[in-house]
Amino acid sequence: MNTMKALILENHNAPFRLAEIARPKPGAGEVLVRIKASGVNPLDTKIRAGAAEHARQPLP
Repeated sequence: MNTMKALILENHNAPFRLAEIARPKPGAGEVLVRIKASGVNPLDTKIRAGAAEHARQPLP
């Protein structure tokens, strides 16, 4: 399978959008990891809200 499912955040405080995207190809010295489960902690919610100045992440 050459695709995978991803939850994408396009704007801070917006709902996540479920999308099917191309599976990344690992480069030299990299690995691709299959995630079976994940969780959300308080810092994740601050990053999503754009309120974590020290952990700003670019959005798509």
